[in-house]
Amino acid sequence: MNQVGNTFMELARSTWAQIEQSRNVNYQLLEETITDINLLRIKTRHSNQIKTRAFSKPEEGKNGADWEWWFKDWSNSWVGIRMQAKILNIHSNEFEHLHYKNPKSNEYQSNKLIRNCLKNNIPRRPLYCLYLQTNDQNLLNTWNCGTFSIDRSLMGCSIIDAFDVVNLRPHQIKSLDDLEHYLRPWHCLVCCQGHGGKTPVERISNYINSTFTTRTIDFEESDLNFPDSFITNKPPAYVLNLLEHENNDNIKPPDEDLSGVILYSFNRELEE
Repeated sequence: MNQVGNTFMELARSTWAQIEQSRNVNYQLLEETITDINLLRIKTRHSNQIKTRAFSKPEEGKNGADWEWWFKDWSNSWVGIRMQAKILNIHSNEFEHLHYKNPKSNEYQSNKLIRNCLKNNIPRRPLYCLYLQTNDQNLLNTWNCGTFSIDRSLMGCSIIDAFDVVNLRPHQIKSLDDLEHYLRPWHCLVCCQGHGGKTPVERISNYINSTFTTRTIDFEESDLNFPDSFITNKPPAYVLNLLEHENNDNIKPPDEDLSGVILYSFNRELEE
């Protein structure tokens, strides 16, 4: 287990505990709150390996906004993941905004996430990160991690493929009960070694390609770039600028939907 994997597990458990506490006092947390707390913790724990940049909140920020994770290893290989966070409603036990549609543009948020990831020459993998917790012992017994024994609190931060979200949309599937089969604990992104790969970036890419295979969507794919691998040695300019100058105020997002970037550089001495 690498260091960032341990941190992802701790953040999942703390997210689970925070939502459980919110249930106890009947107070609904927002996904922005959980995201800010988790980013602060991971940046504090890995201050020498992580760089972040937050951008101004987009117009539909109340319905969530994208964050990009870029992972870099010592071979100068990079892999990018763009995530949209959603939090479980503690009263309905549904992710109420999972299928959000912008009333002005009439475009579904999940479609836009996919387009923003795949419309250019340096694609990112589009995923959702779902913040959740349940007291129902009949839920979350589907365990998709092959490395660790079942621990439901590790599902506090779960990931689901954006393509699955699109395909679930016609039936408005958004309850925790119905989504359970599609969820993976988010620590698997950064610590799974079950799909091969010599470096962390290769392992992340192999995990993504092996786990999230859905590509069927309800809009034209002709303008999208879906690669066989999301590994690149030429990340976008704003990512390179962040690597070199974290405090540069001139770093601009590629589109209005990106709330921020997290860049994590794996340390070879800590990984091998």
